[in-house]
Amino acid sequence: GTPVPTPNIANTGGQIATIDFAITDITFNNSGGAIASCTITPALPAGLSINSTTCTISGTPTEVKDTTLYTVTAKSASNNTDVAIFPLTVYALTPNITHAVGQVAITGSAITRITFSNSSSVLTSCTITPTLPAGLSIDSATCAISGIPTEVKATTVYTVIVKSASNIDIIIFPLTVNPAAPNIANAVDQIATIGSAIRDITFNNSGGAIASCTVAPTLPAGLSINSTTCTISGTPTEVKASTLYTITATNAMGQTATATVNLTTLLIVPAPATLTAVATGTPNEIMLSWTKATN
Repeated sequence: GTPVPTPNIANTGGQIATIDFAITDITFNNSGGAIASCTITPALPAGLSINSTTCTISGTPTEVKDTTLYTVTAKSASNNTDVAIFPLTVYALTPNITHAVGQVAITGSAITRITFSNSSSVLTSCTITPTLPAGLSIDSATCAISGIPTEVKATTVYTVIVKSASNIDIIIFPLTVNPAAPNIANAVDQIATIGSAIRDITFNNSGGAIASCTVAPTLPAGLSINSTTCTISGTPTEVKASTLYTITATNAMGQTATATVNLTTLLIVPAPATLTAVATGTPNEIMLSWTKATN
């Protein structure tokens, strides 16, 4: 019989596809004889197929594939063949994460979990720069940030880098970590005596570090308040009626806490003189003598 002309298929440009999205049909212009069958090597990514008579490649890839050169073989009824070569890459979807709301955290208190909504591909890793404050961490699979910060940090803009199998996305958000406010407790009331050192008056602080302490009204002469611990000490040198003093503890951010103590300063009362009656002299006369008391 009459030989069938050999097919003559032209190479097509390569294509970059995305997993789970239909590709643009890959076609091959045939300027030769009729095609009886088409084959391809190596095997196409899952979800794609080749038409056995037109050589058109179509479908929706369901697996990621690095750039690969494929060879299409077109065969005539007489088994005459022609080949065309083309590259194909299948990428994972690019992650698509939304910006998180900035947060102002407090040392010693758990932050509100910072999460990022991802409307696209499965994430393979999450990293962040610069380094988070001590006590906080990022989940490498979900990008969620959580923890209890243990260091003060000025407002910083962080960049989260999100990767899928072959693409990346980035997101930024601000975070501030402020110190905890002091939390001082009222002290036990005290009665002091002029000329005698008082027992140190202390205020238990269950909150953040204290940067400064003040007291109002002014303490009796001879007493003072430590500007960083709020401890009151000294030897009073003036009498002062029972007075309620307010101590204000302030941290580095200007946050304050107050506590009170009632303090009285008394004068030492001398012991009374000892009187002695002596029966001397004439009737109806009394002689008095005394011995000076000592303190």
